[in-house]
Amino acid sequence: MTYYTHVYDIAVGDFPTACENFTKLTGVEGIPQWEGYSGGHDGMHFPVGGLSTLGLLAPVAGSSDATSQAIERLIARRGDCGFLLGFSVKNLERTIEDLAARHVRHTEPWRVGDEVIIRTKPICGVSAVFAEHDDGHWEEWFRGKLRNKSVTPPAVTTRHHVLGTLAIEYATSDLARSTDAFSALLGETPKPVTGPTGGAVTCYEFPLIGAQKLRVYGQGGGFSQFREQRIARVVEKFGDQLMSICFEVESTADSQLELEGLGFEFEAPSPVEEGGVITCATLPVHGVAFEYVQAGP
Repeated sequence: MTYYTHVYDIAVGDFPTACENFTKLTGVEGIPQWEGYSGGHDGMHFPVGGLSTLGLLAPVAGSSDATSQAIERLIARRGDCGFLLGFSVKNLERTIEDLAARHVRHTEPWRVGDEVIIRTKPICGVSAVFAEHDDGHWEEWFRGKLRNKSVTPPAVTTRHHVLGTLAIEYATSDLARSTDAFSALLGETPKPVTGPTGGAVTCYEFPLIGAQKLRVYGQGGGFSQFREQRIARVVEKFGDQLMSICFEVESTADSQLELEGLGFEFEAPSPVEEGGVITCATLPVHGVAFEYVQAGP
């Protein structure tokens, strides 16, 4: 079963700064979270291809909102980091049956705004949410009606902008355990991926709709030194966590040059070629690396 990724949320402590940073890193104007969803926490979502959005969620001090409190606890333990991976499904009841057959534990369904959702136990530090939306949700979304009109998002000032999401990447200290958990969650058999220099398989890839691919990396797999360093940083700090989100851009060189001028640090002085693909990646920003992949001819 290939699920549609409609949101990937990052938990942040400094909401205004994160909104400014993510606007620059995506080149996309954010959509303030609709009041029907927030109910006691701050949220901003950036449309990054199709129905997929990159989100920021932040706690509100003193809020009794369960999501706000969960974000606050997570940040206290780990700092800014990945929080939720959201999937849109057409039939939540059938999805619950499928998850039960694969022994995936989850909450009871509950309603948030115009959707009914369940949440699973975390995998690599990030919980998955499956949501069935009411009829007409996506029409309302595209008309711009599901947004908090009292909040003005930061303006886009960069030439750089992302063209779409290519992959969501996790790093883990236990590749077999994490791969098995994602396989049960997604109902998919992963594809082993070897690095350009060969060696043992330390990455497995799952198909998605929207974000296209979900990858899980262990250490020591013959990838570029910069990717190996990225994996090692996440494993050393978290053990298991969302590592990076990969976006397509027109020119990695132009994107890196502009973003460095805005103060963002990159893993390498210039874009690198890995497996025939030209990429560049930031050092972690609010706990997550942004990797940019140059669009093909």
